[in-house]
Amino acid sequence: MKSLKAKFRKSDTNEWNKNDDRLLQAVENGDVEKVASLLGKKGASATKQNSEGKTAFHLAAAKGYVEYLRVMFTHGVDVTVQDTTGHSALHLAAKNGHHECIRKLLQSKCPAEDIDSSGKTALHYAMAGGCLQAVQVLYEHKSPVNFKDLDGNIPLLLAVQNGHTEVCCFLLDHGADVNSRDKNGRTALMLACEIGNSNIVEALIKKGTDINLVDSLGHNALHYSKLSENAGIQSPLLSKISQDADLKTPTKPKQHEQVSKISSERSGTPKKNALEESERNKEKVRELEEKLVKREKGAVIKPPVEEYEEMKSSYCSVIENMNKEKVFLFEKYQEAQEEIMKLKDTLKIQITQEASDEAGDMKEAMNRMIDELNKQVSELLQLYKEAQAELEDYRKRKSLEDVTAEYIHKAEHEKLMQVSNVSRAKAEEALSEMKSQYSKVLNELTQLKQLVDTQKENFVSITEHLQVITTLRTTGKEMEETIGRLKEHLASKEVEVAKLEKQLLEEKAAMTDAMVPRSSYEKLQSSLESEVSVLTLKLKESVKEKEKVHSEVSQVQSEVSQVKREKENIQTLLKSKEEEINELLQKFQQAQEEIAEMKRYSESSSKLEEDKDKKINEMSKEVTKLKEALNSLSQLSYSTSSSKRQNQQLEVLQQQVKQLQNQLAECKKHHQEVISVYRMHLLYAVQGQMDEDVQKVLTQILTMCKNQSQKK
Repeated sequence: MKSLKAKFRKSDTNEWNKNDDRLLQAVENGDVEKVASLLGKKGASATKQNSEGKTAFHLAAAKGYVEYLRVMFTHGVDVTVQDTTGHSALHLAAKNGHHECIRKLLQSKCPAEDIDSSGKTALHYAMAGGCLQAVQVLYEHKSPVNFKDLDGNIPLLLAVQNGHTEVCCFLLDHGADVNSRDKNGRTALMLACEIGNSNIVEALIKKGTDINLVDSLGHNALHYSKLSENAGIQSPLLSKISQDADLKTPTKPKQHEQVSKISSERSGTPKKNALEESERNKEKVRELEEKLVKREKGAVIKPPVEEYEEMKSSYCSVIENMNKEKVFLFEKYQEAQEEIMKLKDTLKIQITQEASDEAGDMKEAMNRMIDELNKQVSELLQLYKEAQAELEDYRKRKSLEDVTAEYIHKAEHEKLMQVSNVSRAKAEEALSEMKSQYSKVLNELTQLKQLVDTQKENFVSITEHLQVITTLRTTGKEMEETIGRLKEHLASKEVEVAKLEKQLLEEKAAMTDAMVPRSSYEKLQSSLESEVSVLTLKLKESVKEKEKVHSEVSQVQSEVSQVKREKENIQTLLKSKEEEINELLQKFQQAQEEIAEMKRYSESSSKLEEDKDKKINEMSKEVTKLKEALNSLSQLSYSTSSSKRQNQQLEVLQQQVKQLQNQLAECKKHHQEVISVYRMHLLYAVQGQMDEDVQKVLTQILTMCKNQSQKK
């Protein structure tokens, strides 16, 4: 019973439940706290798979959530678990380029060499994605660099297929196999040429990749470079091929000397043989001619058939000898041409090894000599063909079928002799020309050999030459890079030029549509020129009149401008005078008003003085009364014994009297000051010398007085 219960519990824990579903949703939504709380519950696991084969652990690695992975590691997650597709968390992190997740997984003892169902490691996916940081982390943790998947691809091949240059350079610097092949036998160089990535091609060539390797179909890297759209990929491949060829076939000066000796020996022997044979043939021809002359002298009108056959056989033998001589000369000509081709090849090899301007000049001279030799050879061929054609014609004419009778007529015999003499003369001329041309060719060959010897003497040592070549190659590569950039720039410019050419064509078409026939155009031009001449005369006259009018107008304008200035000056003076008059009038009116108001105020002030005098009199009377009262009170105090209250009242009254006296004195002083001030202001007002502040104060007083009068 206990074992059954334990089995049921295990099955319950491995089944997908609500907590697992919530955990997966929390990872998708990015809620760290919820993930931590759900992992703490019973039955929840980060490595459980749902119906689609997803797990929370793999999802966190695929999305690059490092914090989620830390939380999951604290709850004891199996790092090597794979999903339904056979991918581990490390594979998914590398596939999506999350280098921090990769570092965390590798630190938690996740094996870097784990493979999925397709045999790929995490480095394969990182290289395919092109994430340099992820590749660096995997390399630091000793991920295998040259491990092949089921398709035979190492990580470098996947990076090349996807065109990731930086990652390729990193792996090439850290021990990647440059010549590794996939199932189809293709190398990294072939794949780079196929996609048209020149940077990867150059990096692979620098690392010493083999250009001559062939895939399963027999195609090399140069074939794939021709298939790509980038035409600039072929240049580094061709330069590498030429470098390999130069390193494989370095010619020594001793070998050159041996070649020149052999060629001279070969050229010398056929020359002697040809001359000897030509002399023999000439002697035979002379003998035959002598025989013919003798027979013509002692011949009858109808010569015998035997003599004719002898003549015919001798003539045929001469022709055969001439043919043999021509064939021999043609063979010698071919041998000479082969020697020229060999010399050309040797010269080309030597010219490729040269690194100076003098070598270039020598090359041009040699090319010219070779061209001249080729021309002479072609001329010799033409002469040979012409001679051969003449021989064939003669054979056709003099075949055995044409002999109709046993005897031949003397006239026909003479004609035949003339034809044979002419053909013989032509053949001799052709032979002499062939000999002269052959001697020229031999002379030129000797000159070429001398040039080769001089070049050998002027050649630089191989080590120095190799150093120069290496420097030139480096500069050549740099130039190729600049040329590539310039080609791109040229392509853009060519597009612009094409557009401009289209516009030009359209404009030309429009111009052609708008063109007029030449006759009508000339008529119009002549008529227009006459009109233009008339109009130019009129224009000159009108210009002269215009200049006169312009001078008069300028004078009038100057006079008008002077008058305007004077007028403006007068107007400004008038305005200033008018303003001064207006200001004076305003001041005069204000002064009159102020004088009138001052008069009124003086009258009112006199009334006020009278009132004040009255009040002062009244006050003085009251004071006297009070003094009398005080005296009476003092007498009463002596006479009677007053109380304390009366004494206090007396003191109070005395104080009040003193205050009133002081107030009276102050009022008198103030009154006198005010009167003096008013008198001064009135005098200034009468004289017209009043201050602005005083005027303002007076205007305020007047306004106050007016307001008081209106209120009353």
